[in-house]
Amino acid sequence: MKNMLSTTVLLLLLATTSIAGGSPKDTVLEYCQKDFDGIRLSSKTWQQVVPLITWEHEAGWDSVTGVSAFELTSEEISGNQATVQVQFTDKFGSLGERINFNLREEDGRWKIVSPVYQPHVSQALLCERDNICEAELAKEKIAIQATEHFLRLVDQGLYDQSWDEASSLFVSRISEAEWERTISSVRPAFGNPINRSLKSSEYRKSAPGAPDGEYVIVLFSTSFEHKKSALETVTAMLDKDGVWRVAGYFIR
Repeated sequence: MKNMLSTTVLLLLLATTSIAGGSPKDTVLEYCQKDFDGIRLSSKTWQQVVPLITWEHEAGWDSVTGVSAFELTSEEISGNQATVQVQFTDKFGSLGERINFNLREEDGRWKIVSPVYQPHVSQALLCERDNICEAELAKEKIAIQATEHFLRLVDQGLYDQSWDEASSLFVSRISEAEWERTISSVRPAFGNPINRSLKSSEYRKSAPGAPDGEYVIVLFSTSFEHKKSALETVTAMLDKDGVWRVAGYFIR
């Protein structure tokens, strides 16, 4: 009887520890929800996510990503290591980037090890905080379409056409010949794109090294044939004729 009682107590303790620690999904869900609610935007509230992560400090962020929703899509556990995938819906309601969270179990609790990524916050919250009107979001959407068109031209090797359709600022700073020589020395090595998803977009009234105006900085997470993970940064500007065109392109 004494041995049975001891075994029962041990099982209860193990069960209690498991519930208290939760699952990897529980940790990621709580972290993403707090991030969605803007907890990581302030050093005063950031401490609320500390029990969920392994890093002790986080630098301030110059920009954040507005999202409209997120969903946990998979969970893989191997011993004290785990990976949970999250699918975000961008601020325009389309499927956005996927992020794989890597976790480690410490003292009966699952904690996120990586990645340390910029805050993914409710777009409704950002609109309220920054007083972003729907007109600006509409501009972003048109600018993103311009960057996607530009990227399709580059993907197809139509470098001359991409230069022809770029902004007046772009063509004033680099000749067609120089653009074709530069992009053809870099882009083909990556191969064809396998997947490209919108990572973030930000409307600005200024851009580094450019005159004041209306700009949208667009980041794409892209997987190529010969490079599994790349980041494409495309800057669009509202040109003199009122049309959104690409003013800059960078890939790494």
